[in-house]
Amino acid sequence: MLKLAAAGATGIGGLLAVPLLAVAGMAGGGSPSTESLADIPPPYLAIYQDAVFERCPTLPWSVLAAIGKIESNHGRFGGGRLQSDGRVSPPIIGIPLDGTNGTAEIRDTDDGLFDGDVVYDRAVGPMQFIPGTWAKSGVDASGDGIADPHNAIDAIHAAAGYLCAVGADDPSNIRGAIWSYNHSWGYVDEVLAWATRYVTLSPGGSADPILIAAVLGTPRLEIYEAGRQDIAAGRIDSRVLALLLRATEHWTLSVSSLQNGHSKCVGGGSYEGCRVSNHWYGRAFDVYRVNDELVSATNTDAYAFVVWLASLEPGLRPDEIGSPWPLLQSLPGHFHDIDHLDHIHVGLD
Repeated sequence: MLKLAAAGATGIGGLLAVPLLAVAGMAGGGSPSTESLADIPPPYLAIYQDAVFERCPTLPWSVLAAIGKIESNHGRFGGGRLQSDGRVSPPIIGIPLDGTNGTAEIRDTDDGLFDGDVVYDRAVGPMQFIPGTWAKSGVDASGDGIADPHNAIDAIHAAAGYLCAVGADDPSNIRGAIWSYNHSWGYVDEVLAWATRYVTLSPGGSADPILIAAVLGTPRLEIYEAGRQDIAAGRIDSRVLALLLRATEHWTLSVSSLQNGHSKCVGGGSYEGCRVSNHWYGRAFDVYRVNDELVSATNTDAYAFVVWLASLEPGLRPDEIGSPWPLLQSLPGHFHDIDHLDHIHVGLD
């Protein structure tokens, strides 16, 4: 059970009855990235991690945090602020589920108790529970005697329990569990994209199931079958997959070479004493099409992709970028030669 300490003169300030680092050590799903520490308020980060530890140890905390990001920007939607008792004020209440604006029609189930609407239900709280779902899945994790979807502690713990009940108890079914939370595959892809940004990637580390599922699931990556097998088998560096996934926020990419299908040696072949390609270690990929147009010196989207690669933060920025543009050789890691006129090579040391 996690409770927030009383707010001081400057607000909550991340003060917790359970130390953040202790909770982080218990929860699975990877260490928080710099981006997650900048984006997720410390009290919320601790609640996400505590919730998976108590309710669904097989669920990465980053997935739960990603849902909180999309549903309410970690309780900040509409100026929401976390109070000392865990409640969010002002309450976050969605539009009426009356069958318009792309919604399903759901008649009132709570007599307006949580959403103030006695005609239709509305999604409520930082995790945007529908009152009917809350009636089945709500919990009192804050210990105040009330299961309240407007209380961030209750809502986040309930979301973790719900996800476990619909399949997240099996790590291979994370995508299906997220879909059960919100019946949209686009939503699933968005959650997984945020989840991968919220964890620290270890250089040379094999990818976790969440990152693999996100890359294999997104429709904005066209990957040849042997390459998909490389990814599914965990042979591809987590940084490569994170980079590909990040790129899909801007472009649709067709990948022609990961590990399978590329020679051991740079320049081709496999012989003793050669310079071994980063592809061989699962640390590189080739792109032959950007936004459905073949890579060439005239593909402006491909050009923008290369410039973007060179601008990434250290840790994700490639060490090798081969492309058709000799004028870009002043960019970090960029090179140009006759072998890279029709594709973009991206490698990490």
